[in-house]
Amino acid sequence: MNAALDQAVDAGRLLPPSADVPNFVDRVRALAMRVGIESCAGEHNGLTETIPEADDYVFVIVDGLGLNLLPLLDENAFLRRSVTADLRAIFPSTTTCAMTTLATGMWPAQHGMTGWWVYLPDRSVATLPLRFVERRTQMPLPMFKITGDDLWPHPSLWADAAGRICFIQPESFWDSSFSRYLRGDRPGQGYRILTGAVDKTVAHCRDIDGPTFTYLYLPQLDDACHAAGIDSNEALNILIEINAELERLADELAKLPGNVRLVISADHGHINIADADAHTLRDGDPLLGLLDIPSTGEPRTPLFHVREGAAAQFVQQFNDRFSDQFALLSINEADRMHLFGPDPLTDLARARFGDFVAIALEDAILMYAAPRSNGATALIGRHAGMTPREMQVPLIVI
Repeated sequence: MNAALDQAVDAGRLLPPSADVPNFVDRVRALAMRVGIESCAGEHNGLTETIPEADDYVFVIVDGLGLNLLPLLDENAFLRRSVTADLRAIFPSTTTCAMTTLATGMWPAQHGMTGWWVYLPDRSVATLPLRFVERRTQMPLPMFKITGDDLWPHPSLWADAAGRICFIQPESFWDSSFSRYLRGDRPGQGYRILTGAVDKTVAHCRDIDGPTFTYLYLPQLDDACHAAGIDSNEALNILIEINAELERLADELAKLPGNVRLVISADHGHINIADADAHTLRDGDPLLGLLDIPSTGEPRTPLFHVREGAAAQFVQQFNDRFSDQFALLSINEADRMHLFGPDPLTDLARARFGDFVAIALEDAILMYAAPRSNGATALIGRHAGMTPREMQVPLIVI
């Protein structure tokens, strides 16, 4: 293990993922089991008991709602007072990886999603999976003869769920390639505003006779944290609005006949990054000259596919420049440490994760910025790292 990484973990500054404590994967599999998916049967670190049997389930993901944000609310606020358990995120602690885990019940070591940017070595194409475009040109992936099955080869769990299912997401992407994959081609609806999201969720539960599963995705807090920072008025106002709307949702569901279980959680938390700690690699940088492609993954957890024969030189140059803020691990070291899941990396995941991964030791980022881009400082709030603020998320079961 990298000595600096070891020290950061021992000091509590970093919190590694773990299959031995209640975690994001456990939550997905426990809930999937409750809606009839037999492949997900199990105890799941106690979460099977924490999410009891019910007639109907409503599962809400508040993107970016780390435990560190709940103290911003009043002490008696609905979300703050209702926390059932603390969960640990997967790593990298980011939406692309977490939502693919939501679709598959798998850790990143198996499903092979690496972050915002994913490299497909068999196609020599770097992608933005959630936007379903190529990285540099932003052209749709079908132009490169890449399909959803190429990015997400494992089928969605939710295709086999019992009862009536509906996935409710923002109108801007509810019918995107990834959204269709996530829900396993089950029904979906789009919404424009938070009140509409809650209204549609209640309506789906009210109008269906028989077991239902409703998934509601709320990205508004994540957007505000990215744009303005976790301590901004924008983020606080959105958090207050989400708290009020989810309390209204709980109240409305309680009025319905039958036993309706509301489960609320998140995919990751957030930290702020200062401009001085935002590092950018641009074309012509000598470090990029040692890579097959610019770094992928996430700015908090960049991944490197190194040119053949250049590994030693890359390690030396990287550590000379960034070892004060990043721990550089070979992919074999990261695999032995089970950073991407308890089981070994699959061949597909290993190829996508590349040769080296850099793990942020401090509140810093490192990313490639293509020509004409804004570079690393365009966003304030960030995630995908291993700090407790990024790795700890709440579980609320009503």
